[in-house]
Amino acid sequence: MMMMGDTFGTIGSSMASLFFIWATVQQIFPNHLKIAIKEVSDYFTNLFSPYVDINFPESDEYRLNHAFSAIETYLESKATDKSKHLKGSQVKENKELVLKRDEVKIRDEYKGANVWWEIVTASDEERSYKLTFHHRARTLITDSYVPYVVEEGKLIKAKKQQTRLFTNNPSSQWILSHSMWRSIEFEHPASFETLAMDQEKKEEIMSDLTAFTNGKDYYKKIGKAWKRGYLLYGAPGTDESSVTLSGLLNFIDGIWSACGQERIVVFTTNHLEKLDPALIRRGRMDMHIELSYCTYKAFKILAKNYLDLDDGPLFKNIKSLLKETEISPADVAENLMTRNHIIDVDGCLNNLIKALEEKKNSQRSQHDEDKKKSNKFR
Repeated sequence: MMMMGDTFGTIGSSMASLFFIWATVQQIFPNHLKIAIKEVSDYFTNLFSPYVDINFPESDEYRLNHAFSAIETYLESKATDKSKHLKGSQVKENKELVLKRDEVKIRDEYKGANVWWEIVTASDEERSYKLTFHHRARTLITDSYVPYVVEEGKLIKAKKQQTRLFTNNPSSQWILSHSMWRSIEFEHPASFETLAMDQEKKEEIMSDLTAFTNGKDYYKKIGKAWKRGYLLYGAPGTDESSVTLSGLLNFIDGIWSACGQERIVVFTTNHLEKLDPALIRRGRMDMHIELSYCTYKAFKILAKNYLDLDDGPLFKNIKSLLKETEISPADVAENLMTRNHIIDVDGCLNNLIKALEEKKNSQRSQHDEDKKKSNKFR
């Protein structure tokens, strides 16, 4: 027992001496000498290491490094079910809680090659991602994996990007805010699926949009700017506005010339026949989309959206009235909206039938009056 106690005493004394010597060395050796020793040590370690490192700094020569942002998005999207360290965030109260990986080092695999990503923070607090891989996979990683990660990160970021509405900053002191523009998040509940439009027209528009968004190489091949304009026209509303043709043309051409990459511009009008042909020619407004009065197919979409109804005994009567009546989808939707959050299917449909009959009689009376005026001037 005494021998064991002596042994522990000797070990404890040796450890204390070692810590004392190390503390003394820390005080004696200047900081720059310790850095030099570490650099020499790292040099010899890297000299015999089979692994290669690539650093992606957050900024490069005082400019934002977009590759860093894309890599960060890509790594955050990696599966979290096997991660031991997570972080949660909720930007707004009505937003879902988002879980992301919160690990300094992340392993990834690409076509059989293992790679390791590590977030590194320098002494000046600038962050960078360090990619480590075996030298045998150098060509695969540099020529294929890194471009894949950057492009995948950009796609993920584009899908998650929050749509925002921008307007000019009204403040006369806009310089102090570093921007002539201000914006708000655009969170409209409507979607293309719930839009009251014939399914054939929806598919045509979606097909055109898909072909355009996937056509970067095609537009480059034919030497045409990667831009597309859509003109939406339909029944006149209650408000009207006017601008000079020359001013509008200059504005549109300014948008085209200032945008070098993919751009979609949407124009709307209530009076297509009043627009100058120079304004709506192909190249400025490539696809003309008529938003007509409510059809029976559009009504069925609205009935599904508002009443969760696919068919009913009153549908036949509504179909007949829609053929004879010009009514906007907004007016139809207003009659299908429930009151006090209590769904009364028959009540809503009967309200719509009543509105259609009133609209039909009003339009018939207006037609007869216009006909009388026309006969009077003959």
